Amino acid sequence: MDKTGKKPIEVWKDIPGWERYYQASTLGNIRSKDKYVITHKEINQGHTRKGRVLKPIVKKLRYSAVTLADGKNRKQYLVHTLILLTFRGGRPLRLVTRHLNGNMYDNRLCNLEYGTQKENINDRRRHGTAGSKIPDLVTAQLIKDIAKTHVFKYKYIAEVFGVSISHIQDIVASSSWKGTV
Repeated sequence: MDKTGKKPIEVWKDIPGWERYYQASTLGNIRSKDKYVITHKEINQGHTRKGRVLKPIVKKLRYSAVTLADGKNRKQYLVHTLILLTFRGGRPLRLVTRHLNGNMYDNRLCNLEYGTQKENINDRRRHGTAGSKIPDLVTAQLIKDIAKTHVFKYKYIAEVFGVSISHIQDIVASSSWKGTV
């Protein structure tokens, strides 16, 4: 439901470069298109496989991603990239994708916009998400506990959470980043 209490209309459009196979929607969904699948080559027999909405994965604990395939090639894309590409065109040089409400999992077209890095930083300050790439559900204590087990190196922990090694070192030393991220 939107602010007026009405259910928003979902508009589907072919994804550029993947027109035969996939579509993106204004509500942030990606779906495969119906396709005819040959099951018996000898007698040219087959059936139509119904398209479906793809279930995104979370990439580096931050953004939603889907894998697109055409039978020969497979490539993983961030969902917000596909939504903007489909409805606004390719990303202009030197611009980044902005999530206007600060929710990195909200890939509705109304929440996405191309903008400058400065605008994106200002958005993050306004939303309270500046200063860390680690989601709110991860606490400083969790990272400290992981680091203190000495099972994982800081480099590995940094890769998992998508931040720098020095950021993990600061968290463990408590020299920066108080509370949850």
